[in-house]
Amino acid sequence: MASARPQEAQLSPQTCSVCKFQSLCLARGLNANQSQKFGEISQYHLHLTHAQNALYWERDDFQNIYAVRSGCLKTYTVDGEGREHIRGFHLPGDLVGLDAIYGRRYPSSAVAVVPSEVCVIPYTALGRVVTDVPALQGSMLELISKDLCTSLALSGDFTAEQRVAAFILQFYQRMRHRRMAANNEMQLPMPRRDVAGYLRLAIETVSRVLGRFEREGWIAVSIRDLHLLDAQALWKLAEPVGICEAPQAQQPSYVPKHSHAPALQSAWA
Repeated sequence: MASARPQEAQLSPQTCSVCKFQSLCLARGLNANQSQKFGEISQYHLHLTHAQNALYWERDDFQNIYAVRSGCLKTYTVDGEGREHIRGFHLPGDLVGLDAIYGRRYPSSAVAVVPSEVCVIPYTALGRVVTDVPALQGSMLELISKDLCTSLALSGDFTAEQRVAAFILQFYQRMRHRRMAANNEMQLPMPRRDVAGYLRLAIETVSRVLGRFEREGWIAVSIRDLHLLDAQALWKLAEPVGICEAPQAQQPSYVPKHSHAPALQSAWA
Protein backbone atom coordinates (compact mmCIF):
# COMPACT_ATOMS: atom_id res chain seq x y z
CA MET A 1 0.00 0.00 0.00
CA ALA A 2 1.15 3.56 -0.69
CA SER A 3 2.36 5.33 2.45
CA ALA A 4 2.64 8.82 3.93
CA ARG A 5 3.24 12.13 2.21
CA PRO A 6 6.79 13.08 1.25
CA GLN A 7 9.07 15.48 3.10
CA GLU A 8 9.61 19.02 1.84
CA ALA A 9 12.86 20.91 1.36
CA GLN A 10 13.66 24.35 -0.06
CA LEU A 11 15.68 24.94 -3.21
CA SER A 12 17.43 28.05 -4.45
CA PRO A 13 15.89 29.86 -7.45
CA GLN A 14 18.95 28.91 -9.54
CA THR A 15 18.21 25.18 -9.36
CA CYS A 16 16.59 24.96 -12.82
CA SER A 17 19.57 26.53 -14.58
CA VAL A 18 21.97 23.91 -13.20
CA CYS A 19 19.66 20.88 -13.35
CA LYS A 20 21.01 18.22 -15.69
CA PHE A 21 17.48 17.32 -16.77
CA GLN A 22 16.47 20.85 -17.77
CA SER A 23 16.57 19.95 -21.48
CA LEU A 24 13.82 17.36 -20.89
CA CYS A 25 11.67 19.35 -18.49
CA LEU A 26 9.31 22.32 -18.64
CA ALA A 27 12.24 24.75 -18.42
CA ARG A 28 13.92 23.42 -21.56
CA GLY A 29 15.00 26.04 -24.05
CA LEU A 30 14.80 28.91 -21.58
CA ASN A 31 17.59 31.47 -21.40
CA ALA A 32 19.22 32.38 -18.07
CA ASN A 33 16.77 35.18 -17.28
CA GLN A 34 13.71 33.09 -18.17
CA SER A 35 15.06 30.13 -16.22
CA GLN A 36 15.50 32.33 -13.15
CA LYS A 37 11.90 33.56 -13.38
CA PHE A 38 10.64 30.01 -13.64
CA GLY A 39 12.90 28.92 -10.80
CA GLU A 40 11.34 31.52 -8.52
CA ILE A 41 8.03 29.60 -8.54
CA SER A 42 9.58 26.14 -8.21
CA GLN A 43 11.79 26.68 -5.17
CA TYR A 44 10.67 23.56 -3.33
CA HIS A 45 11.16 19.91 -3.92
CA LEU A 46 9.71 16.90 -2.16
CA HIS A 47 11.61 13.84 -1.02
CA LEU A 48 9.81 10.55 -1.51
CA THR A 49 12.25 8.63 0.63
CA HIS A 50 10.72 5.18 0.20
CA ALA A 51 9.06 3.22 -2.56
CA GLN A 52 5.27 3.61 -2.33
CA ASN A 53 5.49 7.11 -0.78
CA ALA A 54 2.46 8.93 -2.18
CA LEU A 55 2.86 12.26 -3.94
CA TYR A 56 -0.92 12.68 -4.18
CA TRP A 57 -4.04 10.52 -4.19
CA GLU A 58 -6.72 10.08 -6.78
CA ARG A 59 -9.39 12.82 -6.41
CA ASP A 60 -7.13 15.12 -4.37
CA ASP A 61 -7.64 18.80 -5.20
CA PHE A 62 -5.30 19.96 -7.94
CA GLN A 63 -2.75 22.58 -6.87
CA ASN A 64 0.63 21.66 -8.31
CA ILE A 65 2.38 20.12 -11.26
CA TYR A 66 5.48 18.14 -10.31
CA ALA A 67 8.73 17.70 -12.23
CA VAL A 68 10.57 14.49 -11.44
CA ARG A 69 14.08 15.31 -10.26
CA SER A 70 15.34 11.80 -9.51
CA GLY A 71 14.02 8.25 -9.23
CA CYS A 72 10.81 7.00 -10.84
CA LEU A 73 7.11 7.49 -10.11
CA LYS A 74 4.04 5.68 -11.35
CA THR A 75 0.52 7.03 -11.74
CA TYR A 76 -2.40 4.64 -11.41
CA THR A 77 -6.08 4.22 -10.66
CA VAL A 78 -7.77 1.45 -8.68
CA ASP A 79 -10.99 -0.17 -9.90
CA GLY A 80 -13.91 -1.41 -7.81
CA GLU A 81 -12.26 -4.82 -7.38
CA GLY A 82 -9.02 -3.34 -6.07
CA ARG A 83 -6.96 -3.83 -9.24
CA GLU A 84 -4.36 -1.22 -10.13
CA HIS A 85 -4.38 0.24 -13.63
CA ILE A 86 -1.02 1.86 -14.34
CA ARG A 87 -1.24 5.07 -16.36
CA GLY A 88 2.44 5.80 -16.70
CA PHE A 89 5.98 5.65 -15.38
CA HIS A 90 7.68 9.00 -14.87
CA LEU A 91 11.44 9.49 -15.03
CA PRO A 92 13.62 12.55 -14.29
CA GLY A 93 12.51 15.47 -16.44
CA ASP A 94 8.94 14.21 -16.78
CA LEU A 95 5.97 16.18 -15.48
CA VAL A 96 3.37 14.59 -13.22
CA GLY A 97 -0.12 16.00 -12.70
CA LEU A 98 -0.78 17.54 -16.11
CA ASP A 99 -3.93 15.43 -16.49
CA ALA A 100 -5.50 17.26 -13.51
CA ILE A 101 -5.59 20.68 -15.18
CA TYR A 102 -9.02 20.13 -16.76
CA GLY A 103 -10.98 18.70 -13.83
CA ARG A 104 -9.02 20.45 -11.05
CA ARG A 105 -8.68 17.09 -9.29
CA TYR A 106 -5.99 14.49 -9.78
CA PRO A 107 -7.61 11.65 -11.78
CA SER A 108 -5.00 9.15 -10.57
CA SER A 109 -2.65 8.54 -7.66
CA ALA A 110 1.10 9.12 -7.95
CA VAL A 111 3.56 7.12 -5.87
CA ALA A 112 7.29 6.49 -5.90
CA VAL A 113 8.48 3.26 -7.53
CA VAL A 114 11.91 3.83 -5.95
CA PRO A 115 13.13 6.64 -3.66
CA SER A 116 12.56 9.82 -5.67
CA GLU A 117 12.51 13.61 -5.60
CA VAL A 118 10.18 16.03 -7.39
CA CYS A 119 10.17 19.78 -7.90
CA VAL A 120 6.90 21.50 -6.97
CA ILE A 121 5.41 23.84 -9.60
CA PRO A 122 2.31 25.68 -8.26
CA TYR A 123 -0.12 25.87 -11.17
CA THR A 124 -1.54 29.30 -10.27
CA ALA A 125 1.95 30.81 -10.11
CA LEU A 126 2.87 29.07 -13.38
CA GLY A 127 -0.05 30.79 -15.09
CA ARG A 128 1.35 34.17 -14.07
CA VAL A 129 4.89 33.39 -15.20
CA VAL A 130 3.72 32.12 -18.61
CA THR A 131 2.68 35.71 -19.42
CA ASP A 132 6.30 36.84 -19.08
CA VAL A 133 7.84 33.63 -20.41
CA PRO A 134 5.58 32.40 -23.26
CA ALA A 135 8.10 29.67 -24.13
CA LEU A 136 6.85 27.81 -21.04
CA GLN A 137 3.41 27.45 -22.63
CA GLY A 138 4.92 25.89 -25.74
CA SER A 139 6.99 23.47 -23.66
CA MET A 140 3.95 22.43 -21.64
CA LEU A 141 1.86 21.82 -24.76
CA GLU A 142 4.63 19.69 -26.25
CA LEU A 143 4.85 17.57 -23.09
CA ILE A 144 1.06 17.17 -22.96
CA SER A 145 1.07 16.17 -26.63
CA LYS A 146 3.81 13.60 -26.02
CA ASP A 147 1.85 11.98 -23.19
CA LEU A 148 -1.31 11.98 -25.30
CA CYS A 149 0.45 10.30 -28.22
CA THR A 150 1.74 7.51 -25.97
CA SER A 151 -1.68 6.96 -24.37
CA LEU A 152 -3.44 6.82 -27.73
CA ALA A 153 -0.83 4.49 -29.19
CA LEU A 154 -1.12 1.97 -26.36
CA SER A 155 -4.92 2.00 -26.68
CA GLY A 156 -4.56 0.49 -30.16
CA ASP A 157 -5.29 -3.12 -31.07
CA PHE A 158 -1.78 -4.54 -30.81
CA THR A 159 -0.56 -8.00 -29.88
CA ALA A 160 1.10 -8.74 -26.55
CA GLU A 161 4.42 -9.21 -28.34
CA GLN A 162 4.13 -5.79 -29.99
CA ARG A 163 3.25 -4.11 -26.70
CA VAL A 164 6.09 -5.68 -24.72
CA ALA A 165 8.66 -5.02 -27.47
CA ALA A 166 7.55 -1.38 -27.74
CA PHE A 167 7.72 -0.93 -23.97
CA ILE A 168 11.25 -2.38 -23.75
CA LEU A 169 12.61 -0.19 -26.54
CA GLN A 170 10.83 2.96 -25.43
CA PHE A 171 11.86 2.64 -21.80
CA TYR A 172 15.47 1.95 -22.76
CA GLN A 173 15.49 5.00 -25.04
CA ARG A 174 13.97 7.19 -22.31
CA MET A 175 16.62 6.04 -19.82
CA ARG A 176 19.42 6.42 -22.35
CA HIS A 177 18.40 10.02 -23.06
CA ARG A 178 18.80 10.66 -19.32
CA ARG A 179 22.14 8.85 -19.18
CA MET A 180 20.57 6.25 -16.91
CA ALA A 181 21.23 3.42 -19.38
CA ALA A 182 23.84 2.65 -22.03
CA ASN A 183 25.29 -0.13 -24.17
CA ASN A 184 21.86 -1.72 -24.62
CA GLU A 185 21.61 -2.46 -20.91
CA MET A 186 19.19 -1.00 -18.37
CA GLN A 187 17.91 -1.68 -14.89
CA LEU A 188 14.13 -1.60 -14.67
CA PRO A 189 12.90 0.14 -11.52
CA MET A 190 9.41 -1.35 -11.50
CA PRO A 191 8.26 -4.94 -10.86
CA ARG A 192 6.94 -7.03 -13.71
CA ARG A 193 3.35 -6.81 -12.43
CA ASP A 194 3.46 -3.03 -12.93
CA VAL A 195 4.61 -3.45 -16.53
CA ALA A 196 1.74 -5.87 -17.08
CA GLY A 197 -0.71 -3.38 -15.59
CA TYR A 198 0.63 -0.59 -17.79
CA LEU A 199 0.39 -2.67 -20.97
CA ARG A 200 -3.09 -4.01 -20.04
CA LEU A 201 -1.81 -7.58 -20.06
CA ALA A 202 -1.84 -10.42 -17.54
CA ILE A 203 1.46 -10.89 -15.76
CA GLU A 204 1.53 -14.46 -17.10
CA THR A 205 1.31 -13.07 -20.62
CA VAL A 206 4.21 -10.69 -20.03
CA SER A 207 6.28 -13.58 -18.63
CA ARG A 208 5.43 -15.75 -21.64
CA VAL A 209 6.42 -13.00 -24.09
CA LEU A 210 9.69 -12.30 -22.27
CA GLY A 211 10.43 -16.02 -22.33
CA ARG A 212 9.94 -16.07 -26.08
CA PHE A 213 12.20 -13.03 -26.54
CA GLU A 214 14.92 -14.75 -24.50
CA ARG A 215 14.63 -17.98 -26.45
CA GLU A 216 14.89 -16.04 -29.69
CA GLY A 217 18.07 -14.41 -28.38
CA TRP A 218 16.61 -10.88 -28.50
CA ILE A 219 17.00 -10.06 -24.79
CA ALA A 220 18.60 -11.40 -21.63
CA VAL A 221 17.12 -10.78 -18.19
CA SER A 222 18.92 -11.05 -14.85
CA ILE A 223 17.09 -9.84 -11.74
CA ARG A 224 15.93 -6.39 -13.01
CA ASP A 225 18.78 -5.92 -15.47
CA LEU A 226 17.59 -6.22 -19.03
CA HIS A 227 20.01 -6.50 -21.95
CA LEU A 228 18.99 -5.82 -25.54
CA LEU A 229 20.72 -8.42 -27.70
CA ASP A 230 18.83 -7.81 -30.95
CA ALA A 231 17.05 -4.47 -30.87
CA GLN A 232 16.33 -4.67 -34.59
CA ALA A 233 14.21 -7.79 -34.08
CA LEU A 234 12.28 -6.03 -31.31
CA TRP A 235 11.85 -2.98 -33.55
CA LYS A 236 10.15 -5.07 -36.24
CA LEU A 237 7.48 -5.92 -33.66
CA ALA A 238 7.38 -2.51 -31.97
CA GLU A 239 7.29 -0.19 -34.99
CA PRO A 240 3.47 -0.28 -35.55
CA VAL A 241 2.85 0.82 -31.95
CA GLY A 242 4.60 4.11 -32.67
CA ILE A 243 6.02 5.01 -29.25
CA CYS A 244 9.74 4.39 -29.78
CA GLU A 245 12.53 5.35 -32.14
CA ALA A 246 14.26 3.03 -34.56
CA PRO A 247 17.33 1.57 -32.81
CA GLN A 248 20.86 1.93 -34.09
CA ALA A 249 21.79 -0.56 -36.78
CA GLN A 250 24.54 -2.32 -34.84
CA GLN A 251 24.11 -3.69 -31.33
CA PRO A 252 27.02 -4.74 -29.12
CA SER A 253 27.08 -8.42 -28.32
CA TYR A 254 26.39 -9.67 -24.82
CA VAL A 255 26.81 -13.17 -23.49
CA PRO A 256 24.67 -13.84 -20.39
CA LYS A 257 26.38 -15.53 -17.48
CA HIS A 258 23.59 -18.07 -17.05
CA SER A 259 21.36 -19.98 -19.39
CA HIS A 260 18.10 -18.27 -20.32
CA ALA A 261 15.67 -20.68 -18.65
CA PRO A 262 16.88 -20.40 -15.02
CA ALA A 263 17.34 -16.64 -15.40
CA LEU A 264 13.79 -16.15 -16.60
CA GLN A 265 12.33 -18.12 -13.69
CA SER A 266 14.07 -16.01 -11.05
CA ALA A 267 14.38 -12.66 -12.80
CA TRP A 268 12.32 -9.51 -12.71
CA ALA A 269 9.54 -10.77 -10.44
